[in-house]
Amino acid sequence: DVLREILVGRNTAILGCSSLQIHYREILRSADPDYEPGSYASVVKFVLLDAPAVVLAARLEKRAAEGKHFMPVTLLQSQLDLLQIYDSERILKVDATLCPLSIVNTITS
Repeated sequence: DVLREILVGRNTAILGCSSLQIHYREILRSADPDYEPGSYASVVKFVLLDAPAVVLAARLEKRAAEGKHFMPVTLLQSQLDLLQIYDSERILKVDATLCPLSIVNTITS
């Protein structure tokens, strides 16, 4: 509902979430009042911060050691197994091993 209010007001929002499966992304796309389900043509856009599993595991272990993440690294593979990305969705994939400024520049260019 909040996302719909933002979109109706023609404002921009950045939402961080996993939305690993297509049906979760469809829920988010449906916040666009003009969205036709299954068309993937929406003002709601998705970016996949893509990194090899070994990189993700190392990041999780570091965050867990610092007390900054709730998910144990043992669950990582199950999460990766749930990931559904289809070319028809036109999701922007960005190399998550790049420095943060490069990631932002890639997304905004």
